[in-house]
Amino acid sequence: MSRQLGACAAGLAFCATAAFGGMQWGGYVHEGWEHQFRANAGGIFEFEGMVEETTRKYYDAVGRQSSQGDAERYGTDDFDADGFHGMLGLSWNRNWQGFRLQLDTSFLNPEIDSTASRDYWLTVQGDVDYRGRSYDHMLIPAGSPFSMELLGNMTELTLSLVPFGFQSENGWLTVTPSLDAGLLALVGQYTIDAGDARGVREYQNPPEQFVVGGHSDGFGGAAMPQVGVGVNIVAGEADGVQLELDAHYLMMTYNGSTGFFTTAEHRKKDLDLDHRNIRVRGAMSFPMGKTRLIAGLQVELIDLEGTLESTGSSREEIIARRERFDKEFAFTMHSVMATLGFVF
Repeated sequence: MSRQLGACAAGLAFCATAAFGGMQWGGYVHEGWEHQFRANAGGIFEFEGMVEETTRKYYDAVGRQSSQGDAERYGTDDFDADGFHGMLGLSWNRNWQGFRLQLDTSFLNPEIDSTASRDYWLTVQGDVDYRGRSYDHMLIPAGSPFSMELLGNMTELTLSLVPFGFQSENGWLTVTPSLDAGLLALVGQYTIDAGDARGVREYQNPPEQFVVGGHSDGFGGAAMPQVGVGVNIVAGEADGVQLELDAHYLMMTYNGSTGFFTTAEHRKKDLDLDHRNIRVRGAMSFPMGKTRLIAGLQVELIDLEGTLESTGSSREEIIARRERFDKEFAFTMHSVMATLGFVF
């Protein structure tokens, strides 16, 4: 990964030097561009998630390969959640000569009414109450109506190292490449309402007790670091209308324990993860006295995929743990946001 980032940075430096013939260490900070606050409104136009059980090593260890057919697959399409979802957010940028800091936070509140297309055996983070007891598993039987509501937040913090910048001879155009590092966090408070609780059924091996129907409120979240490269381009006269293009490519590859990521982990797994995040913003700024009004559009493409595998290696360990199915998963969240704010 470090070689890829180094090659990208070197390529940006070479192209900019060839175009402008000069550079400044630490980059350029335009007068009146030290701070930037923006309000964002738009939505997620592609939202897809999938978790698919693959192989349960326990079945192989005890000679029950036929039971592998019990594997389940769940996706956002099962819950009618893969449509358009509105989103609102705020952004703040702070520019120094050698560093840049950006904070983005966005909120979404989708509400879904659907019908189970098959039996949904769910592990929930919030308790499901039935006859004075609390359970952490829920069954929504095939054909049963249910509703879901999610109050979600996505927050990104990105620190950019700006080793150098390039400017045209007349100062009309500047190009500032960067090396980026930061954190992406996704958290949510959800509600599932599948009607009145009407019994308990056992499922899985070893058996777990699932409440048929019921109500659950829960909280979940995950966070991951990101590293990558970026470039900021500003064109226009200093006292006139200016165009800004800000683009970042961030990524993360990881192979290790799930305990590093999630707040909802209760059984450790080996995680192999590949994450990509492309964020591009184009905006026009207009002088307004000592400040500038900025308006534009931002597109962000987040894609993630990976596998979860049980940690047991020997036959004895696998049988002792009786771990669940290994899983493959994928997540896509593509959004577009209109931005409006001030630069000063």
